Amino acid sequence: GTILLGGKMGKILSHYLTNPQNNPVVTNILPSPNAVVYKHIHVPDTAAANVVYVNNTIVRRAKHEYPLSDAILRAQVDKKIKQIEVEADELAKVDGALSCCSVLY
Repeated sequence: GTILLGGKMGKILSHYLTNPQNNPVVTNILPSPNAVVYKHIHVPDTAAANVVYVNNTIVRRAKHEYPLSDAILRAQVDKKIKQIEVEADELAKVDGALSCCSVLY
């Protein structure tokens, strides 16, 4: 499977994970106690999956644009994380996405 750990991505065969000390590549990317943990959330709408996460807040597409994805995000995103909805249907007409319009510093 694909593992994403704090920005490092690697393709790792599952049998390596059963005995990681024998594989230096696996050992180097296994999480430290302070590693960031990511949660995979699948939504049915590709555009709704494009979100921006900053300062414990998710900026995402509006509920009325993607109601099925909205329900999933509301149910699966940690309640401690604030969610801000943005109407981006006009932006989407020119193939723009929320992350394309973001300047993070």
